[in-house]
Amino acid sequence: MTWIFLEAEDVWLFRDGRPFSAGEEHMARSVFPPSPLTVQGVLRSHIGAQQGVPWDEYRDQNTARAQQVAALIGEPPTPHSPGTLGQFAMAGPYVARREGDTYYRYFPLPADVAASEQGMAILTPQEKVIVANWPVEGLLPAWTELENVDDKLTRDVWLREDAFADYLKGTLPSRDDKERWVKSSSLYKTEHRFGINIDAQLGRTREGMLYQAAFIRPCKDVGLLVWIADGLLTQAEGFLAMGGERRAARYQTVPPEALYAARADWPTVTGRRLKLVFLTPAYFSHGWWPINGDWTPFFAGAQPRLVAAALKRPISIGGWDLAAQQPRAMHHYVAPGSVLYFEADGDFQLNAWAVTETPPGLPDHTAMGFGQVAVGEW
Repeated sequence: MTWIFLEAEDVWLFRDGRPFSAGEEHMARSVFPPSPLTVQGVLRSHIGAQQGVPWDEYRDQNTARAQQVAALIGEPPTPHSPGTLGQFAMAGPYVARREGDTYYRYFPLPADVAASEQGMAILTPQEKVIVANWPVEGLLPAWTELENVDDKLTRDVWLREDAFADYLKGTLPSRDDKERWVKSSSLYKTEHRFGINIDAQLGRTREGMLYQAAFIRPCKDVGLLVWIADGLLTQAEGFLAMGGERRAARYQTVPPEALYAARADWPTVTGRRLKLVFLTPAYFSHGWWPINGDWTPFFAGAQPRLVAAALKRPISIGGWDLAAQQPRAMHHYVAPGSVLYFEADGDFQLNAWAVTETPPGLPDHTAMGFGQVAVGEW
């Protein structure tokens, strides 16, 4: 595996899922981190460019070198096929910061963490009589006896990777620990800038086409950490274009010994009660529920049952279809930080690279970096 760290040369623009067209909507909003769909497109395009194959040649697949590139990054999409990924595989992207000689990932505070002025607690499934619109019968509420819970105390919070590892073991850092319990403002800033649409043929501005865009400026030493399969990059460092307006980014490979994840103890968790915490977005056929409600393909051992869920607001991911030259269909995804609780009559464990399905019309989401999870006990 190869880890790469991407840093912004200026600012980045990663559009959210809301429609935007100058003249119809004046505000282009941005998200951070970008979706795996965005980053895999950036990296696959860069790998193709490193091989000296322009997009048109790759798309047409009418030369030997274009077919060689397709073996690396997959066949291009067509109006009748979503394309393939070839040897390409990715995990992430993760927000990360270089701190001294160590790279730490930062994860959104899981949805099962509650806080009040009196303290903090991690929710657990409990037998409570409540009225809810669960999609199936038998689910339990994720609950805490902590009083005066205030959502504002846990809003827009990220956990540094070492604190996240402690959380999986049932321990939370103090809210006064500003290195491990951080607000997004200490990782990135949002800058609002104005623009106006230009008529390319006439070389002048178009009337009524003023718009505003929200750009992301990562803080010092903050960027995106991504894992990709070995042998795809021909250079250990370089520059590439990312996101809206193709803003510049520089990348460099990161030696495993520089990653906190390589030093931390992340054992395979086996037990009768496990919870999955999503680290990247995940798609399921029924919102946050897989086809036929069957979770067994993701586990080994005893047959698990989903008993509770603590979900964040779903996110919408679409994008641009290069083959059809039109927007892709929008799909809802389980947001990072969402938590699913499982139990079984015997020991079981996760046996999947990723916990996700793939929407119709798109390549394999498992290889794109969707559905990455961490496992803990409850």
